[in-house]
Amino acid sequence: MTMNEADYKKPDYTTSHVSSWLETLGHLAGKKAYGIEIGCLEGRSSVWFLENILTHDNSGLVCIDPWSIPGTEETFDAVTRKWQSDFPAPSKLSKRKGLSYQCLREMPLNSFDFVYIDGCHQAANVIEDAVLSFRLLKKFGVMIFDDYPWDNGVVYQPPAKAIDAFLFLYADRIELLHKDWQVAVVKMGDWADATQDDRNLSSR
Repeated sequence: MTMNEADYKKPDYTTSHVSSWLETLGHLAGKKAYGIEIGCLEGRSSVWFLENILTHDNSGLVCIDPWSIPGTEETFDAVTRKWQSDFPAPSKLSKRKGLSYQCLREMPLNSFDFVYIDGCHQAANVIEDAVLSFRLLKKFGVMIFDDYPWDNGVVYQPPAKAIDAFLFLYADRIELLHKDWQVAVVKMGDWADATQDDRNLSSR
């Protein structure tokens, strides 16, 4: 089911990213795949992922958000309920209300095909989401960061600080797909794939 603009209260932050999402995640459509969305707000992007990427009957999306902005949880529930009413497998969507650093620790390792990070925009929170999520991704899974250049002048350390740090620290374990308003990377390996020399150094 395609949602109507009247279903939402907040601006459309989804449509401008559709072409890049299709490019980075389109290969998952029609296949059994699992995704995590950190920061779901009203569920506009959640429904898009379900309708366009996680199309296999056995695919699934975990939506993580504290829904601390008034009205957003009610809209999310109404929108996803409307979508599920026309879909034979409503279990495809799993809502996890809470802080991402807590919810991510409950997820199974090496089990997800993509993670979309659009939660708290403080750099410390962004890099924590990235590090925790990296462990959850399967090899060749995709991680997408939103709002790379965002800076409202109030947040102490904006997202770019964290994203650049992650790209530097994980450079030998990821492949950069694109870096614009959003940044997308592919997980090429895990810490377990490090060389023996790396493991020896890390044990000192």
